Amino acid sequence: MSFRLLRSTRLGFQPARFRHTPKHIARLTTSIPPNDKPTEKPVPDNSPFKHLQDASVEKTLAATKAYFDKVQLDLKPRLEPYITKINHASEQLKRLTSDVSDSKEALRRASRAMNELTGYDQIDAVKQKVNNQAQLFESTRDQVQEAKRNYEQAIETRSSTQRGINELLQRKHLWTGDDVTQFTELYRLEHAHSQAEMQAKEAYQMCEKKMDREYMELARSIMERYHEEQLWSDKIRSVSTYGTWALMVVNLLLFVAVQTVFEPRKRKRLTDRFE
Repeated sequence: MSFRLLRSTRLGFQPARFRHTPKHIARLTTSIPPNDKPTEKPVPDNSPFKHLQDASVEKTLAATKAYFDKVQLDLKPRLEPYITKINHASEQLKRLTSDVSDSKEALRRASRAMNELTGYDQIDAVKQKVNNQAQLFESTRDQVQEAKRNYEQAIETRSSTQRGINELLQRKHLWTGDDVTQFTELYRLEHAHSQAEMQAKEAYQMCEKKMDREYMELARSIMERYHEEQLWSDKIRSVSTYGTWALMVVNLLLFVAVQTVFEPRKRKRLTDRFE
């Protein structure tokens, strides 16, 4: 009798989780649908993590704005001439599209506007200067050649006159009246030819000096053209480098903005939609 009472007392004091019936267990296991998955709960507005996330986003935006302001201040004095050239080129393009009907003329004006935009017009001016200087050097060299021929001809004329005088002097004891007249005439011609030879020599020397000056000017203009082309190529290379760095910075900022601003908002919208 006491054994039965003790067994009933032990059964009566068992915890509630051991007294569930099979039906109650089945009802508990089937209360949650098997196909439904637990969703992530959104971060409440009063949560400290929400404030930390907002603070990081604001800090990132403030740093991005400060960086853009610094880049703008640094690049503004460098970009002002290019902006002026771009405005000038745009005005020329408007004039080109409004006034020109011929395709060749439009292409010529477009190329001129592009040269002014990139600064290649200065190289064209230096190139034209080199061409003009080359033509001037060619004409000066022709003048030198002509002066040289005149000088050689003057020398030959004076030499022939000198030979005639020497022949008369060799037979001086056999002179007649005509020989005396001829000697006088040859002596007068020899003096005139000597003067002409000296003038031809001076002209030849002056032409040579002028040719040397024109040659030095041509070499100087060629060096100037080479220098301008080097500056232009360096300018274009620097612009392309700055453009590449600017694109890299923009891509980096877009990546940071996507990871810190757009992706959290997208995840939040998806979470709200699933809830």
